[in-house]
Amino acid sequence: MTGITKDVLDAPFCFRETPASLPADLRPLWRVSAFVLILSFSRANRASIRKLQITNWAIRTENGMRTLSSFLKGQVSSEEVLIRFDPAFLIALDLGIHEGLFENKGGNILELTKAGIQFAQLISSESDCFVKEKEFLKAIKPYFLEKHIAELLKTAFK
Repeated sequence: MTGITKDVLDAPFCFRETPASLPADLRPLWRVSAFVLILSFSRANRASIRKLQITNWAIRTENGMRTLSSFLKGQVSSEEVLIRFDPAFLIALDLGIHEGLFENKGGNILELTKAGIQFAQLISSESDCFVKEKEFLKAIKPYFLEKHIAELLKTAFK
């Protein structure tokens, strides 16, 4: 053993467990909060599961928001929008329903409950919470119609 190696191996050391950083968009509570926010920006606090899935994909990254916004404004075609389907989407959906924040109104429609509306108001009142996401949802609200969702999904499943 060389002198340097011996010095390193003979020195006392200890292992410390440190929390692993998990990106916000991978946390279930972030996703549920995002769903509540998306529903609050939808007409009558309700949206199809398909709309929720696409919007959830978009708000996870700046590129996703930019791409969906460009599509809705007619600047890019549906072929240029590569939607990623989130494997944890249904888990977060079940969690939000279980917590009483939104409910299934039959078929594929979700609607905020009274508790969900209150939670959405709380999120909206926080100036440092979901800042980019709120700006994005406000900007696309007039453009994001079911016909756009159908076009995106038709292209995605070609």
